[in-house]
Amino acid sequence: MRECTQLSETGLYMRWEYWVHVNSSGIYILCQNLLQVKSAWRYLRKEYKGKNLSVHRFPVVDD
Repeated sequence: MRECTQLSETGLYMRWEYWVHVNSSGIYILCQNLLQVKSAWRYLRKEYKGKNLSVHRFPVVDD
């Protein structure tokens, strides 16, 4: 399984599989699925015109 877990404000763990990154910056959006990746890509492309974007997947973690 690929994942990164993070404790949310509600006390539940969120499982992240991907992140969309504005290259050469510290700006990124964590995503749980490919639908969120698509939305994040569109948002970042609009907000950071002319910047290169990339999609990454968290490494495999054994349970």
